[in-house]
Amino acid sequence: MRQVRMPLKRTHANGIECTIYEDSSTYSTVSIKFGQSRTSFLAGREMTLDGAKHLADDTVQKSGHHCNGACKKWEVVP
Repeated sequence: MRQVRMPLKRTHANGIECTIYEDSSTYSTVSIKFGQSRTSFLAGREMTLDGAKHLADDTVQKSGHHCNGACKKWEVVP
């Protein structure tokens, strides 16, 4: 029986929301909504959870965002 994993979410100070869905231990889907700009990013590929977090964080940084104290850590979404 396949174990269902809860998604992870990280919200940034400027409204950017990142969500990671683990489809298996080696495949994850990363979704990023860039605040009020209505721009989004979606990627699904073979990668570990740490790899998915890195992809999300790197994509957010490349958009010009610099994290500050108001940005949250990754947390499990029920």
